[in-house]
Amino acid sequence: MTAIAHTDTSLIEAALKKVEQTEVPSVKKIAMAFSGGLDSTLCIVLSREKYQAEVVAIT
Repeated sequence: MTAIAHTDTSLIEAALKKVEQTEVPSVKKIAMAFSGGLDSTLCIVLSREKYQAEVVAIT
């Protein structure tokens, strides 16, 4: 079980690094599908943090 957790962490770190390196034009508002789960919540928080934009959650 520890190996799986380590692999998941590595994948997440790699994905975050790729997102950080990706250049995106300046945005003021982001619309995002929101399920209420951990994944979509994390995506909203990280998007708001990275792009300093208003995030509109669509359920």
